[in-house]
Amino acid sequence: MSQKARAAAEAEKSFKDSSDRFYLWIPHEHQRTHPYRGVEGIHTEHGTTKVWLGIWALRVTARPLSPFLLANLPKQPWLKQIDTRAFSGTGQIRHLGWSDLSTTRVWVPRLRAVEREFQGTNSLGLDRISSEGLIERFVWQKQPEHGRPRHSFLEITELHWNVVCVVRAAALIRAYNSRPTLPFSLEIELMTSDPMVILGYPNSPTAVIPTGSTTFPRYEIGDSQTFDELIMTVDKDLWNLGGHHPSWELGVDWLR
Repeated sequence: MSQKARAAAEAEKSFKDSSDRFYLWIPHEHQRTHPYRGVEGIHTEHGTTKVWLGIWALRVTARPLSPFLLANLPKQPWLKQIDTRAFSGTGQIRHLGWSDLSTTRVWVPRLRAVEREFQGTNSLGLDRISSEGLIERFVWQKQPEHGRPRHSFLEITELHWNVVCVVRAAALIRAYNSRPTLPFSLEIELMTSDPMVILGYPNSPTAVIPTGSTTFPRYEIGDSQTFDELIMTVDKDLWNLGGHHPSWELGVDWLR
């Protein structure tokens, strides 16, 4: 096998392993195995009231094209800068953050990796960084409703916040390791138990992401000057998935 083919095979395995970790991390009662791997809602009871507990889950994985060797990972100085801050934006984006965020825990060591959780009333997130520079963000959000609703809801600025956090983490890691232009490959996987209405922009059109699981085509985290273009591409892909093609502009204040 050539060096190029070997590198491609290693990249595919790395992303598949990340997808497997993500799926096993989702609460067991919400794991769907047939006819596809995804998430499913469940009926629960609160007293005499029946509640439908829908869920959506998101994975954002970034892998450097040339893996790092990050020694003594829990003591790396840049870890403190990879936080759960909010971001400002331009165009359609005014604010990027996670509204259901009450607690961000500290980084803890794992086998050749570090992890930390953040959570809210109906959501949980996990960040993981490996000693080879693999960055993972897993998030799920439950949406309890009386009866079974026709649709769940996705605040698109919250989804973009998760992507932006991973892009910023990649930029920090490569800068601290004197490789500021090293590209990362970026993969996004989105699962939803119900049709999901996209919300979050002024005068947003009606767009509904279908029930199921979607792994988007790979993206590249390149030069910092291309970060806004990357987020606009992700934005277009999401709206296209919901049956709408946007024509607006947007950007992020990456320096905050």
